[in-house]
Amino acid sequence: MVNRGIRFTQLLGAELKGAIIARGATAAEVSEALGHSEAALSRWLNGKSQLPVRVFENVCEYIEAEPKDLVGRAHHRLLRELGAYAGPVVELSQADVILAARDADDDAEHEAQMQRKTRPPPGDG
Repeated sequence: MVNRGIRFTQLLGAELKGAIIARGATAAEVSEALGHSEAALSRWLNGKSQLPVRVFENVCEYIEAEPKDLVGRAHHRLLRELGAYAGPVVELSQADVILAARDADDDAEHEAQMQRKTRPPPGDG
């Protein structure tokens, strides 16, 4: 069974990636401008890890895209692929919430490590 949330994240990343390209920008340009590693942005855009809402909003602002349009298109694609919801929306289990938080923490830690690696030593700038 396909996890709708994971699939939605993938579709949202694809919509954001398309919007970046449509505006004539590159992932490298966007990641540099917003202070993220290109690898992290690539993981988010390609649905390899959850796209943080703050990153989504910041990228949309940078490329002057309307977040609600991208979310709407991603949701429409989700419904076309998987159909309407079969029943009442089920609340996430505590385990799901913990795993999502861990994933976000891992992404944040990886991003912090990348920032430390690319930052010039004190006195070099």
